Amino acid sequence: MAAPNIRGATGTINGKVAGLLVTNSAQNLVANASGSNKLLKVNTIIIANVDTAAADEVLVTLQKGYSGSPTTFHLAKNISIPAKASLDVLAGSIYLEEDDRIQVQGVAASGDLEAIVSYEDIS
Repeated sequence: MAAPNIRGATGTINGKVAGLLVTNSAQNLVANASGSNKLLKVNTIIIANVDTAAADEVLVTLQKGYSGSPTTFHLAKNISIPAKASLDVLAGSIYLEEDDRIQVQGVAASGDLEAIVSYEDIS
């Protein structure tokens, strides 16, 4: 199904927050599964470096059509985040249609980066 028409939406809009420890493997921060009949409005993505001494780099990608042969777009590519600092990845909201996802990956395997996403689940 195509994304719901949000102008005439009669379903529900639920605010959600999720977080994860970022490692050197790509991980889903938020995903909208194929066939979900939902639209996700991503409002904020914040990456925080909780290490007290070392910087780390982050890669944040948007993948369209991830269940097949995805097309990948970079929201943040290898941006260095100093120790005890954070990065606000989005300048504005973006929508995830069905079969879209946002992934994060750091350089260090330590999990010193933490990612938080705030979004609206529209159905």
